[in-house]
Amino acid sequence: MIKNGENGLMVDPNDPRDIAEKLLMLIEDENLRKRLGENAKKEAERRWKCDIIARKLLDLYLEVLENC
Repeated sequence: MIKNGENGLMVDPNDPRDIAEKLLMLIEDENLRKRLGENAKKEAERRWKCDIIARKLLDLYLEVLENC
């Protein structure tokens, strides 16, 4: 879901230095923050619309019924 540098920044959760470096990047670079935020919002709106989720859930239910 996260595309590093496009809609977020990937970090090693076990590396405090990596986390700190990425946070500093975001604090210091307003353009980066805005771009990542805007891209993340677009991706969320595209991927998580109610009609898309409902269609995927219905397709899953139909597939389960067919296999029973």
